Amino acid sequence: MSQSSSPPPPSIDAASSQGQKRRLADANVTPCGRQKAQKTHPYIGLGRHFARTVSAFTPVVNIINHGLVRDGSDQPRSTYTIHENRMWDAFQELDKLHPGLVDWLLDGDDNPTEVAKYLKAGMTKARSDDTNGLKKAICEWVMALNVGTSGPKVALNSKIGRGFYHPVYGRLLCPVELDWDDEEVKTALLGGTATVDGEPVDGSHFPQFLYEGTYNDDAPWVGLLRGPLLIKGYKHIFISPSSADASDGDTQTRRSGNAQLHGMMTVTLASLAYVAVQTYFALSSQSTFSAHAKGLDIHGLYNAVLDYLEDPDEAADVADLLAWWNRTIFPGHHKKSLGGHGKGPGTMGRLKAARAKRQRQDGDVLTNCINRA
Repeated sequence: MSQSSSPPPPSIDAASSQGQKRRLADANVTPCGRQKAQKTHPYIGLGRHFARTVSAFTPVVNIINHGLVRDGSDQPRSTYTIHENRMWDAFQELDKLHPGLVDWLLDGDDNPTEVAKYLKAGMTKARSDDTNGLKKAICEWVMALNVGTSGPKVALNSKIGRGFYHPVYGRLLCPVELDWDDEEVKTALLGGTATVDGEPVDGSHFPQFLYEGTYNDDAPWVGLLRGPLLIKGYKHIFISPSSADASDGDTQTRRSGNAQLHGMMTVTLASLAYVAVQTYFALSSQSTFSAHAKGLDIHGLYNAVLDYLEDPDEAADVADLLAWWNRTIFPGHHKKSLGGHGKGPGTMGRLKAARAKRQRQDGDVLTNCINRA
């Protein structure tokens, strides 16, 4: 008696004819057997640029929800808080970066939750990429800018030994109101107990690296946000890593930088704040980039820089500052242009007080001239 052989497996057509619905695995390979390139959702790329140039820390779902609720409102801007107005501005910037997106959200053509998910993924990726890139690059920049300065060598891939543990990094991170050469100040900064005018040191006290040259307490705005590390950090993130070391603006890569990928031709206020906090973190000994990291007020510094840049009383100086940045970062698009205050927190308070003093002095001079006449 012949042995009966087991029946062959049913074909795909047979399975279909039997009413079985089975989803086959996607090989995700080309006919040649190579792995297919993974497609990235366009909103992820949008999220990367959004974090760098518009809003780095506010949850994007909050921005979208605030924008959808506020759209069409006739309430004046003055009735909203600074944070709410920044969310509204960020919501409007979404439409500029991706024309039509806001209309799709308002019309219900796009799911706000899905859009926020992809934007958040891009924002997280941008912060991670920039953090990792600057962690290595900052070591070479600090060494080049501080030739002859003593201090132990810092490992490129480790945050150990940076921050207030290092004589050079500590000086760069030291609030401009404090004297790094004072041993008591060093000890207090390292222990997290340092104060300025009786208040704990936080992000509102600008670190020295934000300045070009030495901080002047009588003119705190001079050199602010023109520090050489900021320039290198900005070029590294937005133009290309190689451009940070190129004095003539030439690069050694053919890959498009983040600015070119998104058609960016001007420096934004938020992008300056973003580079400031990325540089802040790179110099520090903290291992985790977080808006609420212990001993490192990243979120506070970000907001303090924005507060200065958005302050109407500082509009003239900020306009000059942005013109300078645009000539420095995008020289092909910007030619050289020709070119009063209450008490606030941290360095900002000193800046405004010193400017008010200068204005009073100028007013006294004018009054004396009039009286003599």
